[in-house]
Amino acid sequence: MLVAGLLWQGGTEIAVGAGTRGPWRQNDSRYDYVDDPAVAFHEGRTRVAWVDQRRKDVFLDGVNVSRSPGTFSWLPRLHITPGNPAVFHLLWQEILFTGGSHGGDILYARSTDGGKTFSTPLNLSGGSKAGDGKGRTSPERWHNGSLDIIAAPDGTVVAAWTEYEGRLLLAVSKNRGKVFSQPQHVGGSDERPARAPSLAFAPDGKLHVAWTDGSLHINGETIERTAYADAPKIAFDPKGRLHLAWSEDGRVMYRRGLEAPRVVAKGAFPSLGLDAKGGVYLAWELERGVGFAYAGDGGRVFAVTAPIPGSARAPSGGLQGKLMDKLAVTSDGSKVAVVHSTFANGERSGIWLFRASPPSRFSLGSG
Repeated sequence: MLVAGLLWQGGTEIAVGAGTRGPWRQNDSRYDYVDDPAVAFHEGRTRVAWVDQRRKDVFLDGVNVSRSPGTFSWLPRLHITPGNPAVFHLLWQEILFTGGSHGGDILYARSTDGGKTFSTPLNLSGGSKAGDGKGRTSPERWHNGSLDIIAAPDGTVVAAWTEYEGRLLLAVSKNRGKVFSQPQHVGGSDERPARAPSLAFAPDGKLHVAWTDGSLHINGETIERTAYADAPKIAFDPKGRLHLAWSEDGRVMYRRGLEAPRVVAKGAFPSLGLDAKGGVYLAWELERGVGFAYAGDGGRVFAVTAPIPGSARAPSGGLQGKLMDKLAVTSDGSKVAVVHSTFANGERSGIWLFRASPPSRFSLGSG
């Protein structure tokens, strides 16, 4: 089906669970559902991570990555560095309670055999008491999954996360994820809590870090907003131009370079993808389903915005927080993937994969 400039193959349900979410009793809570998907491409094939709340673990294509059935594992981020071998990097929030008012540590594992096996998880936050992985807007309101990871071809891996207490922290590995530095405080405070970090390397190799505390921050630049600017995503095109997406007042916003911000559509919590040929892709959360927009001209015009076909078949998931990265694009723009979770209370839950291609490149083959 041709929607928003792309041909969609329809949804594939890749994981199924019950629809049970009992009252919160820390790691003794009775949860039985699947949620929290993330997606990346490896050699043209989609690789999908998600969480099984009944088993309390993170999975990648069915492989148990976290292997911690006594504590909940939430909201993974997936990044794959091409190479020989390629390295799969997974970062997630582990609900450990170490004496603070909020449970949460940041765990990392990697695979060098195509995702067949993963290393023993590393605790990058080291038993923090500050509620790592929580992105707070007020003392009573926050989303889990306030974290991100990125890796460069030279072996540098950077993990970012925020604490309930308000700080934004970075940990860096120079050896493809074998060892990480101690976390460094780069922004945010109790008075102005940081939330929703996003990482990107510019073509010159410089790391850029975006986050929000109501205003948007990208390295040393602050973009003041009249309303709370949430869930930023950044990416660079091959010319070194920065693309920025975020949500504000129930709208998905977009800025290309230093141009004025634009409203793309109604919605929230965007994901952003670029290809090397000038394609700009946006996906975002709707009350039911996933919205999508595509601009093939470097982001000048998003001609059509529409829900992804089949994504609204059941109520949306994201029960622990909507801070996810649900979009992946191949560098040549030939394949697009969006993941989504559904949750019907008392009935069932599911992880869905939606695939698309430009019409001239559309194929019914597996993605």
